[in-house]
Amino acid sequence: MEIPVEKKYTNFKFPKFTLSLVGLCVILYLGISTLNNFGPIDEKYYALFGAPYAIDIYRGQFWGVITNSFVHVLFFQLIFNILPVFFFASFIERRLGWFSIFLLGLISSAVTSCIQLGVSDDPGLGLAGVNYCLYSFIFVRSFYDNRFDFKAKYLLLLFMLVILIICQYLNWFEGWNFGIASMLGGIVWGIVCAFPVKPIVRIVQGFILTLSVLSLTYAPWSAEWYCAKGVSYHEAGNLELATSNYKKALEINKEHYLATENLKIVEIDRLSDLAYIAHYHRKYAAARRYYLKILRLDKKNKWAKENLKNLP
Repeated sequence: MEIPVEKKYTNFKFPKFTLSLVGLCVILYLGISTLNNFGPIDEKYYALFGAPYAIDIYRGQFWGVITNSFVHVLFFQLIFNILPVFFFASFIERRLGWFSIFLLGLISSAVTSCIQLGVSDDPGLGLAGVNYCLYSFIFVRSFYDNRFDFKAKYLLLLFMLVILIICQYLNWFEGWNFGIASMLGGIVWGIVCAFPVKPIVRIVQGFILTLSVLSLTYAPWSAEWYCAKGVSYHEAGNLELATSNYKKALEINKEHYLATENLKIVEIDRLSDLAYIAHYHRKYAAARRYYLKILRLDKKNKWAKENLKNLP
């Protein structure tokens, strides 16, 4: 990706786009927090504010890998994301113009979310990956463009790396869920975009972008991807393929809740059909077996209970 350069650089140019980006993040945070009375955020509101679930992204809500970057559900998450993004993005905007930071931010949010989704089955929330992309871009560009050079760049690099290590520590030992893959992906993408534009750089950029896009439509390592396919086949009435994909999801993640529950629903549907046919043809012993199997899967199944009572 080539970052276009505006004709004139003015250090005191007001970063309107960056301020608008920060304002959007704040507005979304206040909106989702207000709906939850500033208490714990109910996940049902995530999609409403631009952060659909992984399974919904795999089923076609691809815009979620971009808009999820603007959504923050914790106050400290909001502050620790918008402060660096304001500094980094305004630093770039003052030197390259609003369209350059828009392009870099847009693509980096998509790439980092795709990487996080591919690694963890969760695209994540917030601007952490974008922040690491922006600083990597500034740091690398400073070596050949003196507009991006500043005295504290090595100190800030050390700080960013320490934060990355702390986040990984909290993930491993405290059960937190920081998007480490997103941050690392941001570093790589920022470095690639900062290099002077040459054929090899364009090839690398194109390769990363292509992989990111393809990972949204083909991700055989992902339980969420298989579950999404299973849901689509299930809705289309193809229970055989739905079952196959749910089972593949469970092979990858044995604790996948949606795949487990939907596989149970498929089996109940199959048993219900068999029970109905047996009952209709007065094969009561067989019908009883099917109703009992249904109730073992779903103890509250009213249909099976009522029909079981009606058996002679």
